[in-house]
Amino acid sequence: MANANRTISLQRRHFELVAEIIRKELEGDCREKVAYAFAYILPTTNGRFNPQRFLRACEVKAFQAEAAQ
Repeated sequence: MANANRTISLQRRHFELVAEIIRKELEGDCREKVAYAFAYILPTTNGRFNPQRFLRACEVKAFQAEAAQ
């Protein structure tokens, strides 16, 4: 990559959009894998990023069960 050292700064609106796309367009294991991959890498774009909140917004199975309780 030519721009490997470039810093990207994302905001809540970006995280919400990514979570919405994951939630609406992906299902099952694919949704789980993609959501966890984003939850792992997105904290590098914003120190205030909350992976648990993001996974809930993606409606990942483990976090859906937590929200139902």
